[in-house]
Amino acid sequence: MTLQTSKLKWGESFTVGKATLVNAGGVRMSVSVGGGKGFKTAVKFPQGSTLGPAHKGTVGYAASVAKKKQLTSPASYRFTFTKPGYTPGGFTYNSAKYRCDDTFWGPTKRTKNPGCVFPSFAPTFTLSRTDAQVKQSASHIYDAQRKITGHPGASTPLHRITDAKTIAAHRKAMCAKVHNPNPQKYDCDEYPFAASKEGGNPRRGSTRIISAGDNRSAGARLGGFYKSQRVLNGDAYYVHIK
Repeated sequence: MTLQTSKLKWGESFTVGKATLVNAGGVRMSVSVGGGKGFKTAVKFPQGSTLGPAHKGTVGYAASVAKKKQLTSPASYRFTFTKPGYTPGGFTYNSAKYRCDDTFWGPTKRTKNPGCVFPSFAPTFTLSRTDAQVKQSASHIYDAQRKITGHPGASTPLHRITDAKTIAAHRKAMCAKVHNPNPQKYDCDEYPFAASKEGGNPRRGSTRIISAGDNRSAGARLGGFYKSQRVLNGDAYYVHIK
């Protein structure tokens, strides 16, 4: 199954492998797939084909999600086996949960088309210490990750938060007492980010005065990463510094 981060339609291919039958024959199989509420599916499979040789099929998915809303569901697969004169049998199983959303909006317009991801997957945000535009931010994060056990680069991810009051409180907790010699030229950079659940704790965080331009370039890239990977409130992600 391959999802599309900027589309509400995607596809899946599957194979029912070759079966070895013992003292049996004439068993026919059918496959159905449910997508969950808000999702439509279209299954293409040789329904009623004889169990034994391998058979391939596909599933087309289409989501319908309202403005600024999200839908989450697994696909539900049902395999049914029949033979005249015998009680039908079968089994079911679910895929990993997928999520489709239309939540990236500015005041009046979308900032990214709706799309779908697997929310259990934690993507990775990457910055480079050799990139002139963000090298100060990257170097700060790199040093902080080496000192703060348990944060990205160690074992656990960060988790995005979107509540403006909480983000402001995190930033204040980290930077209110940090001396900034020229607020027009420099910013107080904090890690973990203020916009993360793990931010706002001076005992488990790091601050550094860096170029305002560098800090804001890194922040813009982080915002772009959230959009491209559809990282929503509460979602996990890693930070990697090259």
